[in-house]
Amino acid sequence: MATWGGVLLLGALAVGVSGAGGKALATTTVIVQVMGRGTVGGGGGQISCGDGSKSCYATYVLGASVTITATAPVGWTFSGWDGSADCSGTSHTCTVPLNGTIREETAEFTPVTSPGTSTLTVTPPDNGSVGGGDIDCGTDGEDCDWVDLIIGSTITLIEEPDTGYGFAGWGGGCTGTANHCTLTMDTDRTVTATFTQSTNSHVLSVSVTGNGTVTGGGIACTSAGGSGCSATEPANSEVTLTATPGSGGSFDGWGGACAGTSTTCTISMTSDRSVTAAFSGGTSSTVPLAVSVTGSGKVTGGGIDCGSGATTCNANVATGSRVTLTGTPASGATFGGWGGACSGVATTCTVTMNAAKAVSATFKRAGSPPSGPSGTLRSAGRPIVERGRTGFAVTLRFRTSQQGTAHVRAFRAGRVMTAFSFPVAAGPVTIGPFPVASPGYYTFEVTLGPQAIAWKACLGRCGAAATGHPFTVTREAASVFHAGAAWSVTVHFRTTLPAGLRLRVYRGATLALDRPFAAPAGRLRAGPFLLSPGYYVLRLTATDAYGRVRALTWFAVLP
Repeated sequence: MATWGGVLLLGALAVGVSGAGGKALATTTVIVQVMGRGTVGGGGGQISCGDGSKSCYATYVLGASVTITATAPVGWTFSGWDGSADCSGTSHTCTVPLNGTIREETAEFTPVTSPGTSTLTVTPPDNGSVGGGDIDCGTDGEDCDWVDLIIGSTITLIEEPDTGYGFAGWGGGCTGTANHCTLTMDTDRTVTATFTQSTNSHVLSVSVTGNGTVTGGGIACTSAGGSGCSATEPANSEVTLTATPGSGGSFDGWGGACAGTSTTCTISMTSDRSVTAAFSGGTSSTVPLAVSVTGSGKVTGGGIDCGSGATTCNANVATGSRVTLTGTPASGATFGGWGGACSGVATTCTVTMNAAKAVSATFKRAGSPPSGPSGTLRSAGRPIVERGRTGFAVTLRFRTSQQGTAHVRAFRAGRVMTAFSFPVAAGPVTIGPFPVASPGYYTFEVTLGPQAIAWKACLGRCGAAATGHPFTVTREAASVFHAGAAWSVTVHFRTTLPAGLRLRVYRGATLALDRPFAAPAGRLRAGPFLLSPGYYVLRLTATDAYGRVRALTWFAVLP
């Protein structure tokens, strides 16, 4: 399990709903976390979370969106959402897109008088992991404690078995065998999770007709057939297959254990399964256009609607046509510039589609940390770090020319470890000392309105002086598939510890892709993404929780 920019990502967990005829319906899972006493409701009547209510987890068939609303009780105020791509700011309502992925939204409530704190502890499980919020415990992570939770917070945990294992049930503060458990943190709580080995496995077979590729669960199959068209899967596991048509082609639909024309299908491996996928077309009259987005914003135009929850990042465009792309920053962000087949910082770019093209767009937080005395936020010195009996105490100092609500977040290995908010007046401000339980290399960030300021600090031993498990990152072979006039590329690698990652793809001297993300330990991948023919250098940097940096490089010549 992993977090990406504060938001929770759930590894190989595939959520699907199967009909009687084997038709897999695309679904979106919405998880709500409530920090403090308050409630979040709505979501078509399926969400009622916080203040003792535990309906914090709902799954929807793919649609448009649902709206959730935060409500503060007497003695508390709603301080805002945690700043995910869906929910941010202090508006009490938030619209969550139902786009076929897992969405985690966190509402933060501030007490008039502090009610105290509690600690959530997960006993490290064997052969699986448990995640949710700041918990990432088990095979793929070492964060098994979430300390200083405000009394009354509502937390949802998700189980994830290792390959070849199944979930046997919860213990401690959680009970039952559902894949999720919601807790009300009115006291310290301990949770256990048990995983048992699957006794058998089943074979998944795929056959393809026409110009296209089916991937997922060890499958990488084209109409040419071969060893990539079958894979052995653990019994009762779920496998998601993705159909990608070739250049100028289209996906006609699934057959066998899958049905319908959605480009994804989730299969429950309760027995041997066979799937067919049919593609048509695939002439040279169209070429692929691929767009990637970094930061809070979206790119639209030419059939593209990518970023800020929208997922149409690839389109087939008529050869010789001109496509105008528009970058629109989200609230609190600015447009940083184009990469790949586009360049510059204007919010529009026109691409001539005389070949397959890849475009990247970067959005930045509005009002990046000011360096001059006229800035809204100005550092008043390095963080003050003091070691305590149970961890560390950190104090941040800055000056501000405006009053408002300051939001503080602490990042380690790309994940949010601590977050809270409080009102400030104009002038000098001191935050802390506030507790930070785990040692490591941190980035502390304060935002106030559109402005932000950040510091880096080592708590304990960092870099070469860090003790404990060694940190290594190992390169594996990339997966490259011909997709008409473009190439589908996925890089594979392993890390021994959770890390904050950044992948940069260069075409010559041009930055074609810049993608930051956080990931657990284990076997990982980045991609797939479409690249036009050319010579590429792919550079991955990984930074662990103690500031140790490792780098990998791949080279690709795509004819």
